[in-house]
Amino acid sequence: MNWLGVTDINVAYSYLVSQGIPVRYVKAGGGSFVIAHTWVEAYIRANPGPHRSWIPMDPGFKQYTYQAGSLEARSVPFNREEYLKLPVNRDKTAIEYFKDQVQQYLDTHAPGRNLEDISRTGAIVPTDFTRWHVRLPYRAIVAQEPAALTSSDRYQFTLSTIDYLGTSSTVTVSYPEIYGKRVTLSFIPATTSDEQLIQQYGGYYNVPLFSLKVKPAIKLEGQTIATGSRIVGIGQSHYFEIGIIAPGGALIDTATHAVKAGGYYALGLDTYGDMTNILVDRFEYHKQFIDSDINNQAAVDDNLDGEYLFTSVSHYFNSLEKQVDELASMTHSVATKGVSEALTGYGLSYYYDYTQGVWRFKQTSYFIDAPLVIGGFYSIDGYQQDNITKQRLFGMTGSTLENRVWEEMASEDSISTIKGLQYAYAQGIPVYTITQGNINTLLPTMNVDDGTKFYITQDINQGNIVIAPRDTLHYKLWSGSVWISENPVTLTAGYILYGGIHGGSTTEDKKGENPDCQSMSDRLAQDKYRAVGMKESTWTQFNKKGQPYPSPKGPDFGTMQINQPTWGGKTVPGPTKFGPIDMARVKADWQYNIDAGKAIFDAAYDRAVQFSNAHNLNLSEQRLLTDAYFIYNHGGYVGKDKVHYWDEKGVKEIFSKYSEKQKAGLERAQINAGGYLKIYNDKTWATSKKGCK
Repeated sequence: MNWLGVTDINVAYSYLVSQGIPVRYVKAGGGSFVIAHTWVEAYIRANPGPHRSWIPMDPGFKQYTYQAGSLEARSVPFNREEYLKLPVNRDKTAIEYFKDQVQQYLDTHAPGRNLEDISRTGAIVPTDFTRWHVRLPYRAIVAQEPAALTSSDRYQFTLSTIDYLGTSSTVTVSYPEIYGKRVTLSFIPATTSDEQLIQQYGGYYNVPLFSLKVKPAIKLEGQTIATGSRIVGIGQSHYFEIGIIAPGGALIDTATHAVKAGGYYALGLDTYGDMTNILVDRFEYHKQFIDSDINNQAAVDDNLDGEYLFTSVSHYFNSLEKQVDELASMTHSVATKGVSEALTGYGLSYYYDYTQGVWRFKQTSYFIDAPLVIGGFYSIDGYQQDNITKQRLFGMTGSTLENRVWEEMASEDSISTIKGLQYAYAQGIPVYTITQGNINTLLPTMNVDDGTKFYITQDINQGNIVIAPRDTLHYKLWSGSVWISENPVTLTAGYILYGGIHGGSTTEDKKGENPDCQSMSDRLAQDKYRAVGMKESTWTQFNKKGQPYPSPKGPDFGTMQINQPTWGGKTVPGPTKFGPIDMARVKADWQYNIDAGKAIFDAAYDRAVQFSNAHNLNLSEQRLLTDAYFIYNHGGYVGKDKVHYWDEKGVKEIFSKYSEKQKAGLERAQINAGGYLKIYNDKTWATSKKGCK
C-alpha cells in the first residue's frame, strides 16, 4: 500500500482496478491480492567484483516516506455557483480558488498553519542498485519471460483522417513511440503543380482558395507517417479520429475531432508524469527555428507551427496535472489518470480579396479541444464524502486552463466553458440548471440557436444535468453558447463550447482594416444598399481598435449593423435564402457583412411589396424602400406582420398594441426610416465619403 500511497487495502484494490490492472484478492473478503505486473532484469554487477549477473529490477515499485499532514481540507465546502460568480478577470482555477478557501479556514481555525503543513506528501526512498538484492521486494510468480515487449503489450493509438468518402489515412503507433513527441495533422500540397503554386504566390496562405489542392498528412516529429489517399480542396470537412487501444488489443476509447483541410493541428497525449523538463527542452528546440526564420514559404512547417501547437497542448496537460496533484495532496487522496487526449489547432476562415478578385483563406483563432481528460481521486483511507467536490474541482480547473493556455502561450484573451459561465453571471444573464424535470419549461425560454438546444436536449436525454446561460454569449469576437453536462451518478462531466468543442478558444482575430471607399461602394453596388450602409454605419466595418464597429459587445455589427439575436445562425427568408448567417464572418469580413445586409434588406423589401399588394395600397417605390428600411432597422421582420412604416392612422392603430418601450422603439424606427430616404435621395456618400461615387 505504501507503493500506491494509500492506507486502506480496499482503496488500493479499487485504485488498481480503475487503472485497468488485473487484480484479485488472495482470499475472499480482502487481506492481500495478486496483480498482473511487469518488471525487468538487468545484466549488471550487483556487488563489488568482476562478475555480472541478471538482476531483477522494478523501477515502478517505489517505497515512500510520507509527511502525515492533517485533514482540515475535508471540512471546507466548495460552492460551485459562488465560484462561477467570480469576476472574469480574477482568472483563478477552481483548485486555486479552493486552496484560498482552505487557507482562510486555517487562518480562522488553526492560525499559523498553511497548506504545506496539512498536505500529505511523499518522498521516494532511494535504492542503491549496486547492492541490490537478487530478490524482488514482493513475492513473484513468473507467468512468462519474453525478451522484449511486443506492440500488443503496450498502449497503442490508431490515428486516422476521415473525409466524406470514409477513411483517407490511418496509422497505428505505440505509446513509447510518441510519448513526449510532436504528432501533427496538416494538409500538404497534393501535386507538384500545387507546390509550384505556393512558390508562385509566395506562401501557402497566399494561394487563391479554390486553386490549391491538398491531402492530409500525419507527422511524427516532422516525418510523415501517413498520407491521405484522396486529394481535396481547402476548407473541406474532415475528422481526425484517435483510437486508444489497451495492452491486449481492446479498443477502450475513441476521440473524434472536426477539422478542415488547410488547417494545422497538433495532438496531445498524456498519462501521468511531470513533463516540465521535456517542455523546457522543446521550448529551446522551437526557439532555434524562430531565430533562424526558416523557409516561410513552406506549406506546412512542423518546426514552427507544429512545435508551437504541440508545446501548447503539452503545457495544458502539465499545468492540469500539477494542480490535480496539489489537490490530491491537500485532501489526502491519490489521483488517478487514464490516457488523456486533446487537439490544438488554428481556426480557418475565408475572405474575398477585392483587390485581386479572388477568395482566399487564412489561419485565425487558436483552439484546444479536449474531449478525453480522464482522471479521478481515491482518498487514502476510504473517505468518500468529498468525492463530488474533488471531481468538480478537477473538471472545472481543466476548463479554465483551456482558456489560460492561450493567454499564457499566445498572450491572447480566450474563452472556455467556465470563463463563459462567469461572463454570463457578470452580464446578468440567468444561468439555468436543466434537468429532465424542467427542460420542457426552461428550454423554450433560451435565446440560443437550434443546434445548442439540440445538444442540450441530447445531454438531458442521456440522464445528465446541464448548467447553461439562458442567452447566447458575445465575448469580444467570439459568439456562442457554453454549458456543463454532468452525469449525476458517475460525476463525469463535459465542458462544452458552442459547436461541440470540449475546450477553449482565443476570442480575437487579427485587427480588421476598413477597405477603401470605392471598394465599399462597389460591393454595395446599388443606391438602396449604399443608403442602408451609410445610415447604419457611415460605411464602417471596424472601429479604431480594429474591432467590429461600433463595439465587439454588439449586438449589431459592422457596415450593415447585422443584429446578432435576430440573425445569428438564421437563414434570411424571402427571395435570396441567404444563410445560415455566420456571425463570426459578419464581424470579421466586411464583404460578407454587406452581402448579408443586402439579403436582409431584400427580404424586408419583398415583404413590403407583399403587404402593399395584399392591402391594395399601390405604394410608390420610395415608399416601399422606406417601409423596407423601417423593417430592416426595427428588426421587426421576423413574425411581426403589422410592424411597418405607416401613415398617422396606421401608426396609431399599431401603437395601441404595444408597450411604452415598444412604442419608443417604433418611433425611433420611423425617424430612422425618414433619414434613410433622405440619404437615398441625396446620395450623401458622394459628398461625405472621400473618393466615392
